[in-house]
Amino acid sequence: MPRNSGDNVLQAVSRHILRIKLDFYSMPNILAGRMVVPEYVMWQATADNIYNEAVRILADPKKAKAGYAAVRSLLGEPGAIKRSAQKIIEFVNG
Repeated sequence: MPRNSGDNVLQAVSRHILRIKLDFYSMPNILAGRMVVPEYVMWQATADNIYNEAVRILADPKKAKAGYAAVRSLLGEPGAIKRSAQKIIEFVNG
């Protein structure tokens, strides 16, 4: 999904205030380090965008499930919340 100038503003604010660079906004994408799930931030979360994405996912559910499986494999055995928190701390600390 292409980024627009609003995304750049959000990234600049997050970099300035949080002192981190965000390539992604959603937890699955942050953990995977790539786009696994679509990200509709603020004005991108329109009914049309969400509808079109739902149609795309329903047309090829195996592809969507593969992305989730990849994130699930990163998280591994039970205790995923603790490991996720650790990954976030590592990400923030750079």
